[in-house]
Amino acid sequence: MAGAQRGQQPARLPHPNGQEWNMSEERTLTDDELGRILIHSSARARRITFRCKEGVLTCTTPPHTSTSQVARVVNEMRGRLRGLAQRGRDRHTASLFTPQSRIEAEGFTFSCLRDDGGKPRVREDARGMTFLYPGGLDWSSDGLQQWLTRVVEECLRRRATRTLIPRLLTLAGLRGLHVREATVRKTKSRWGSCSGKGDIHLSLYLMLLPPHLRDFIMQHELTHLLEMNHGPRFHALLNQAVAGQEEALQREMRQFHTALTLQQPSP
Repeated sequence: MAGAQRGQQPARLPHPNGQEWNMSEERTLTDDELGRILIHSSARARRITFRCKEGVLTCTTPPHTSTSQVARVVNEMRGRLRGLAQRGRDRHTASLFTPQSRIEAEGFTFSCLRDDGGKPRVREDARGMTFLYPGGLDWSSDGLQQWLTRVVEECLRRRATRTLIPRLLTLAGLRGLHVREATVRKTKSRWGSCSGKGDIHLSLYLMLLPPHLRDFIMQHELTHLLEMNHGPRFHALLNQAVAGQEEALQREMRQFHTALTLQQPSP
């Protein structure tokens, strides 16, 4: 067992008596430095992996992986997990609404406006959405944060359905391709996906990308109608579809995430 680095406390188990949790349940590992780590077991997992969701580290393990095994891996990967947790917390903070929050994308705008004339409510127009709020509103309320997130995401979904689906079908027609079914989903793990049956699913967060990057993602998924894997033929076909700009567009995509990233005024 690899020990913790000098000056750091090792991860400790949630049960001091050594009893392990039922593998079918969500477990929690508490680490003095990294905080709470949620552990999920998956039959599809082949190794222990970590990600940061809503500011909390989440671990996915193969079946029958004990909490003590996860604790050992946490100690071995502490440096990398520290960076992962910090990046995740930064993204989570950027997704919390405040009176100064705004979204300024070509496909959608969001802003907050104080209005003491009534209850919190939203107003939609052609450009996007405005949240009207009274003074004294508790912005730290989980209920408010969840409600605002849900309202904004539903607005994005409606606009994505009206905007992205017709554009996808237009691009498909220009390439002589047939999409069996196209849908918009609240997908946070990827921008889009294409099934072997010819169904294409697009993330509603595409509405927060510039139009040329939306097209790039759609061309990526359309190319899967011709080549399901990401081998040389796939990249050759995709590069041809985007006028030889695949690498440049892929680099540009790195600054965006499938999440609500709210802009805040500079201090």
